[in-house]
Amino acid sequence: MKRFFYFFGWTIFIGFIIYLGVKYQQFLIWQEFLQNTQKESSSTFIQMPVVLFTFLFSIVVGIMLRLPKFIDELKKNKQWKFDWMKFIAIGLPSFCIALTHLQFYLPEGITVFTSQITLFSDSTVQLIAGIAFGYVLIDSLKK
Repeated sequence: MKRFFYFFGWTIFIGFIIYLGVKYQQFLIWQEFLQNTQKESSSTFIQMPVVLFTFLFSIVVGIMLRLPKFIDELKKNKQWKFDWMKFIAIGLPSFCIALTHLQFYLPEGITVFTSQITLFSDSTVQLIAGIAFGYVLIDSLKK
């Protein structure tokens, strides 16, 4: 029963953090919308705060999903290891896919994917990739 409450507590905590994150993201979108209505042209609409928050928040959610098991591993007295193969095979590609949304805000000449931008331009794909990267980042640390 103790284990059930441990995981249920983590579920409530992570759900609350996700709720706060979504509320903050909606606030950022609304704030950008209000600033845009005060400007003359809609072509000056800049979404950088929203895009950056979405990118970072998806990684944080992935980290939080792995956090309960990571805390259990912290209690063990073993030597730390880093699983480079898992990180390179899963983490780096998912990071690059999550990063494609930010590519439009990078300086000219710095590109992650050029021909695959339309394939990975869906925000759902980028969100899932960010969560996968955050999870694999913590999962690659082993004790």
